[in-house]
Amino acid sequence: MRSVTSRCVGILCSVAMWLPSCCSVTRAQEPYHLGISISANAYNERAWADMFKCDARIWQVGTLSDGPVDANGMPTTDCDIFVFDGYFAQNHLRMGSIRGTYRLYFSGQATVSAPWTGGIQNVQYDPATNTTTARLVINSDLPSILIRLQNTRRTPSSPLNSGVTNLKLMRPIAIGSTQSYPPNAVFTTEYLAAHNRGQVLRSMDFVATNFNIQRHWSDRRRVEELTYYGAARDPGYGWQGKGAPWELFILLCNLLDKDAWVNIPIFATDDYVRQLARLLRDTLEPERKIYVEYSNEVWNFAFAQWGHAVQLATEDLRTNPATSINFDGACIQPDQSVDTGIAVPRFWARRIMQISDIFREEFGPEAMMTRVRPLFETQAEWQHWIYTGLMFLDRYYNNADGNHVPNPRPVRDYLWGAGGSAYVHGYPDSIKNDPNATVDSILNGYALAWPEHYQTMARDTYWCSMFGLKRVAYESGTGLDDFAGLDSAIQAAQRDPRMKQIYKRCVDEFFKAGGELFVHFLGVNGAHGLLPFDAVVGTQPRPKQEAFDELLAAPVRPEPTVGFALPATIMAGRFHINHDGWATGNNDNPITLGAGYRWYGYTVRATEPGDYEIALRLASSAPGVCRILIDGLPAGTVAYPNTGNAQTILPPIPVYLSRGVHGLRVERVSGGSAVLSQILVTTGIPNRVLSGRLYLEGRVPAAGLTVPFEFRPEDGSPGFTRNVSVQSNGDFQVNGLPKRSYTVHIKGSKWLARNVRTDLRGGDANGLQIALPAGDASGDNAVDVLDLDLLIGAFDTVPGDARWNGGRADLNDDGVVDVLDLDLLIRNFDTQGDP
Repeated sequence: MRSVTSRCVGILCSVAMWLPSCCSVTRAQEPYHLGISISANAYNERAWADMFKCDARIWQVGTLSDGPVDANGMPTTDCDIFVFDGYFAQNHLRMGSIRGTYRLYFSGQATVSAPWTGGIQNVQYDPATNTTTARLVINSDLPSILIRLQNTRRTPSSPLNSGVTNLKLMRPIAIGSTQSYPPNAVFTTEYLAAHNRGQVLRSMDFVATNFNIQRHWSDRRRVEELTYYGAARDPGYGWQGKGAPWELFILLCNLLDKDAWVNIPIFATDDYVRQLARLLRDTLEPERKIYVEYSNEVWNFAFAQWGHAVQLATEDLRTNPATSINFDGACIQPDQSVDTGIAVPRFWARRIMQISDIFREEFGPEAMMTRVRPLFETQAEWQHWIYTGLMFLDRYYNNADGNHVPNPRPVRDYLWGAGGSAYVHGYPDSIKNDPNATVDSILNGYALAWPEHYQTMARDTYWCSMFGLKRVAYESGTGLDDFAGLDSAIQAAQRDPRMKQIYKRCVDEFFKAGGELFVHFLGVNGAHGLLPFDAVVGTQPRPKQEAFDELLAAPVRPEPTVGFALPATIMAGRFHINHDGWATGNNDNPITLGAGYRWYGYTVRATEPGDYEIALRLASSAPGVCRILIDGLPAGTVAYPNTGNAQTILPPIPVYLSRGVHGLRVERVSGGSAVLSQILVTTGIPNRVLSGRLYLEGRVPAAGLTVPFEFRPEDGSPGFTRNVSVQSNGDFQVNGLPKRSYTVHIKGSKWLARNVRTDLRGGDANGLQIALPAGDASGDNAVDVLDLDLLIGAFDTVPGDARWNGGRADLNDDGVVDVLDLDLLIRNFDTQGDP
């Protein structure tokens, strides 16, 4: 027998299914969706409790030459360990003191000293565990630190000068503290506190994505290695080396309950991607979302990954003449050279598509675009990258301009979001390039930037909306890192209280322009970070960080203002983007819908969710067919006649639009060219009728009753339920239905449910004949022993009897529970209704 708990769960599930359709109109605007891009390779970030993890260089004793190490970077002979460059820190890092007591651990034996600073105390060796410990006391703020290990033995039976393993140098728990972190600590409390803000952590600097040449899963950094960022022992990599292990990035996300943004190395093989997907699937908390980006700033000529992308795209073109990125021949120029401006963004878009499909295989299709969110992150200032990549995926892998692949899929099936950074654009060059700029002139210059900044943000939204993607900024901020002014003036502007409102305006403009996720460097040593220059984490005035935290605490973010507010009459010449990529409409002139991959896109904004109708006003000298797409998916087609020069309004196409920003795309499918003058978007009127006869098996003629009809729209819009009056002969009629295709789920109180598909887009649906099988006394949409038990308990009763039980077992509604009801139950025993 089912428990009360299971029945309550069923009730709660029913309520949860009902809420979206009944409450969507009054849904509150979304809160700010913010993230931080993180790193852990700078000493002043104080990321690692083990100071060796940031950088530790193994030198031969008394020299500056690299010493021999094992696969984990541990010394295999006596050595010097260069830990910290105090000169560089004092003159370049602008960081706080490193005073305090450190604890040294390693497996093996050695004579330990610190020739540059002294301070080695209490060296102890435990033969039972083969472990040596010592204290290193640093009494000055920024000394250069060298630890010398001599007379080393890895194990008691190893020869002298054989090195040690499992080296750790645990930091003091605070500046100047005599207590150090325990040997199992990973992150410092300062680092955790600084990163416990926003909803998303981006891994780019943490795992050293820039200049990263990892190909195979075995190339990645492992947790047990001595140091994570030492470029000296990672030839071919950039200044950050291989970066930190993926396992520790996942640990950080789990500790702070943050969503994970992973940056895939540009050379990563399919197996690398698959292994990373499995690691995330198996170790990241299941409620955490995963944003997936291919490398970082592939477009950036200053980064090695641009050259790597050129290399990969060129290899593809040279070795595979039939490669998809050159399906139209556009990647090869007349002189047979590679047009990298086309080849690279196509290759890059295809690679994130392939990565997306690998994650789909590992997580399952139900996780895609919900938990797993692949991104095509480009450059906001130059839309060439985003439109070249997205149109390639649409044209080739969605068969938008030909029969290229056997199973076409829309772009939104591969990607969740796209877009460039959200640094302030449009800042006046006259101030940016002024070497004598003051704090006041720097801060006042932002007032001149906002109109252009908004339009730059919006242009990415236009492209994202056309393909049903979210506008995502991988980096962002007020952009003080390329000013020519005095460093002191820029630092002062960073810390000026007025910067708080400037930062808030920067964030708000992004969301007004249709943005969904705004990510900013945390940054403790960069003008574009949340923290100012010369800041130990959390110790200096930090108006941008304070603004960031205040935004997170705000109940809602600004409503978008981008695009045409609906309902609207849109002049066709006011398109936001089109198939040419660069073009933008800026007049009220008609446009021509021609043959081929030719379309016009209009970003629209629904302030409330609901039904809308889209009609085209056009003229054509030959009949044809137009198509409308919403968010990258076909909404419907409409035929147009030969109208000569006369404009006519075509029959409207009904659509459901959720609240927010959408992409409306118009294109010609076949027939003669059409001259489009207007797009009319009106509020749709629910005016369809569904009627017919409902046969309730076994029910004797009696008064009518009410039966719930659950309408499940096939376009993904919210469903709803109507309680329908059914006459004694079974006739019913449902009025005022939105123009959609539905699966209608009909369930009588004692009858099994049936699902009926009906299409109301083209007109009413009349004369339906629907039969519901009897026998469901328990109401659980199945005829089984539970129903038999109820019937036996109420057998031979009439209304008023103690065992009547509300007539639940009176399956034919004749006022008595008898053999006729038993016959109905046996007839349908062990069957279930439609789900």
